[in-house]
Amino acid sequence: MANKSTQCAKTGFLLANRIAKDIIDQNLSPGVLFGREPELLAQYGISRDPFREAVRILEWQGLATSVRGSGGGLRVGNLNPETISNIIRDYLFLSNTSVSDLIAVIKAFTEYGIDLLTTPEHEQIRISLLTLKTSWKDQQSSENDSLKFFKKLLIQLIKYTRNPAIGLFLTPIMDVINNAYTSTDESTAFNAPSIQLLFNCIDLAVLGESIKSKFEINSYLDLLEKQYQETLSKTVCEKEFPNWLENSSPKKAQILVYKIHRHIVENQLQPGTKIGLEPDLLERYKVSRAVFREAIRQLEIIGLVEQKKGRSGGLMVSQPNPASLIPVAVVYLFHANFGFEKFDESRKIIEIKSAELAAEKISCDQIITLKTLLENCNRTSAEEYIATSLELHATLCEFSCNPILAMYMSILAEISKLATRDSDRLERLQKNIHDLKNSQQKVIDAIVNKEPNLAKTLMKSHRLLVSHCLR
Repeated sequence: MANKSTQCAKTGFLLANRIAKDIIDQNLSPGVLFGREPELLAQYGISRDPFREAVRILEWQGLATSVRGSGGGLRVGNLNPETISNIIRDYLFLSNTSVSDLIAVIKAFTEYGIDLLTTPEHEQIRISLLTLKTSWKDQQSSENDSLKFFKKLLIQLIKYTRNPAIGLFLTPIMDVINNAYTSTDESTAFNAPSIQLLFNCIDLAVLGESIKSKFEINSYLDLLEKQYQETLSKTVCEKEFPNWLENSSPKKAQILVYKIHRHIVENQLQPGTKIGLEPDLLERYKVSRAVFREAIRQLEIIGLVEQKKGRSGGLMVSQPNPASLIPVAVVYLFHANFGFEKFDESRKIIEIKSAELAAEKISCDQIITLKTLLENCNRTSAEEYIATSLELHATLCEFSCNPILAMYMSILAEISKLATRDSDRLERLQKNIHDLKNSQQKVIDAIVNKEPNLAKTLMKSHRLLVSHCLR
């Protein structure tokens, strides 16, 4: 039977998600008083301990802050892009997301950026990229600079999309990629990927050769992935902490989070494996109980560990789960006022890549699931179409076998639900429901038939139709 503290933590986590949803539904701005403790205890029918656990989770996420005094209470947090980016980055790092999955997402967004570059109205952008290339060639001579140049190129592409949501999704990925390479043997870590491929990418984009330009940058990313895998098999990470802690003053609990993660990775501990009992771990890491429990709370939120009591209990390795960070990102994006078209553009990028990957990897059981969801979607009325379609598309992203795409889609699906409450958008969707269902049918058929290129093309057409209805 679960012990009191474990049950409190689980109840607190569920309550934190409920409060996050209520903040979204009420469209509360940063700094607004959400409620005082006595009122919220009565409102949610909860006791003080799990409520305060929920508050600690919300404060760690940046969703809310607890203010003491006569004018105090629980106030909506002042979220910013850096907070969200750091939470996503920590999740990707602590859940040991593969470099292959990280690079697949980068490919999706860079292809979108190149498509923008090769349109006539972006001539000034192309000129600036040529300037970047020329400047880099004049100043640098070593192949070891290829990743640094790629980061600069990527930053420019993000900037020119004029879509802050893309930067929010890509920045944490690049942080983790950069850490992966600088954590291995630096004498070989950047040699294989040729910087000339990046120069070729720019030259071809300037000429309007979108397909050829994308081929060059994807070839670079393929080399980067291959070289990392080869280097990783020969070297062991010598760095105790990730790059982003080097120029900061982290709390003791944050340092302990990374120490426990490193122990799990180095010993290849699988979910269900015991890490140790609390007294033993306090002695091993030389920390106080308060610091230890704060670190464990963060790891539990991510899903990397779980506390169990009893004779066979202790701190156990668990399966990471992004459920706790999705409400945080949704609240931030909802309040950020980027404009719905920015979220819709990001969703289009993610779904096009997911359709391609799903067509490559889909299993027989997944085909049955996808067909069942499609049948449900086709049977629904125009009013019910949005919910069933979002479920279908979210499942499709899961079948891409890329956890980052699935996580980002979950975030954007919640944004879509909020945006489609608008009566004008609903009316446009209802008028085009027949075309939308036919377009969606073609996408699923291509995935079921395992035709990646066709699935990618058809998803692009489908998303353009959806965007036309929603904007």
